[in-house]
Amino acid sequence: MKKIIFALALSIMCSNQVFAMHSDVEINEKLALIGFGKIFAQDPQEQLTKLFENYVKCGNNHNLKKIKTFYDEKYVNADGFDYNTYFELVGQTWNLYPDMKYSSEIKSIMVNGNYATVHTKEAAIGNAKETSTYLDDKGLLENTSEVVYYLKKYGNQWKIISDSAISEKTFLKYGDAKNVSFDVVAPGMTAAGEEYSVLFAADIPKDKILLGSITNEKITYPNERQKEIFRRLKEDGMLERVVRANNEGYNEQAVVSVGITTTEVTENKELKLDVTGVAFLMTRVNVVQPKKFNLRNLKDEVKENEI
Repeated sequence: MKKIIFALALSIMCSNQVFAMHSDVEINEKLALIGFGKIFAQDPQEQLTKLFENYVKCGNNHNLKKIKTFYDEKYVNADGFDYNTYFELVGQTWNLYPDMKYSSEIKSIMVNGNYATVHTKEAAIGNAKETSTYLDDKGLLENTSEVVYYLKKYGNQWKIISDSAISEKTFLKYGDAKNVSFDVVAPGMTAAGEEYSVLFAADIPKDKILLGSITNEKITYPNERQKEIFRRLKEDGMLERVVRANNEGYNEQAVVSVGITTTEVTENKELKLDVTGVAFLMTRVNVVQPKKFNLRNLKDEVKENEI
């Protein structure tokens, strides 16, 4: 964009004699005809701020048809989901959580000609439509994330062409789990095939026993669930496991499944566990595929340049 403006400015400077032959009214009319009025009247930052305000409103209204208009049909996000797959998942989410509400705060906007990058801090919350198979309760879904959106301008319209979640946590809670404080700590990014640690922490309620399982699952559609092995949390409420990232370069979720139980001794002196709460806690781990460079060829090129 700067090169275009400089080129136009240069052509105007070189044409002073021509402009001197016309009145100010004629000049303004000609500038308007070639689009100068639109260029200077519209601030991209304001356009994008307004765009995301409307984007959140459409999301809160669950207007799938309208929200699709914010996206380029060639859209593909950092998880590899294309336009059709993404909106199929959006529709499923709104069907499962009909009262889902969103909030978004813009942290920064960068504009480079017809391209823009918008960094946002987002949150979502909703109650499940159906009761759980685990408990006679409807789950509470809470999501927090930081997302970078990439946009392209077509004419006078900005379209989302891709996005990448820098960080993301999703907690789905049932029963007593809604009243317990949890956290899951994992690296925001790791190399494919590398080991990383997932730490789960909880404030264990009095007279409750917490069972937890930690796995890592690729972000794919449909999702591939991993085998879970539950362990009882110690009094400090901590559980940790070292896992290995996938080798395919898929982004992952570190997943913690939690069961909250009470104990009761039956007449036969057997220990009975009664599940009073369930939670599924997920935090994003972006996986990068290391690039392979031929260092020998690189060194040879450096030597040739030095000569």
